[in-house]
Amino acid sequence: MSSAYTINSFKFTAVAPPEADVVVVVDETLRSKSELFACLARGLSFPDYFGSNWDALVDCLSDLSWWPGEQVIIDHAGIPSLSPGDLTLYLERLVDASERGGARQLRLVFRERDRTRLAAALSESA
Repeated sequence: MSSAYTINSFKFTAVAPPEADVVVVVDETLRSKSELFACLARGLSFPDYFGSNWDALVDCLSDLSWWPGEQVIIDHAGIPSLSPGDLTLYLERLVDASERGGARQLRLVFRERDRTRLAAALSESA
């Protein structure tokens, strides 16, 4: 059973963690935006032109035309240990990319236990 909730106009649906089709896992061991960019670029086989910045992240996540499957799942087993500002930017960029649509469906998975931290980070973007 799933439940939906909204944080600052961002809509979330609580579901069980995916068991298959996980493309890349993000967790609290990522301690900087450069580590986060490297994890995503490696896990999603970003093209060589990925610029390792927030705008380039949105561009690549919005396209994903090189990916062989129909969907791309970023499973947040934990929230990356970024600075508060970078965490807010990361979450905003994920929402931007998922709303743009593109060649592949982008699914973002978060854990229910992280709801409070997500709400705090997204309240910074209001």
